[in-house]
Amino acid sequence: MLGAKGRIHDERKNNLGWDLRCEIDGRDRYVEVKSSRKKGSFTMTRNEREKLTKHKNNYMVIFVSNVTGHSHKVRVIRGLHEVAEQFAVKDFLVTQREWGQVEVASYDMETDWQEG
Repeated sequence: MLGAKGRIHDERKNNLGWDLRCEIDGRDRYVEVKSSRKKGSFTMTRNEREKLTKHKNNYMVIFVSNVTGHSHKVRVIRGLHEVAEQFAVKDFLVTQREWGQVEVASYDMETDWQEG
């Protein structure tokens, strides 16, 4: 999306089912940010899952794993609505088995995001 124009709205406190709403060239995108001390799973609320299935490809999850370790991984997960029915019901646990089935861009914080 090089050259795209937009705005980012912090909506974490509004309980809308996403953390950020990004207006890009007049179109809304919804971003939920998740983190885990370990590598594989994160939890979504019922509201987040409902919004994920409603907004489909306009909803993405940014998942930061291993947040307490030295090698953080950041994954941008799109298309998660395609496997939402497979989430475990306990607060909708999303394991790597589910998010591994959809489009994921992965970044290693030590090697990919060094300041320079």
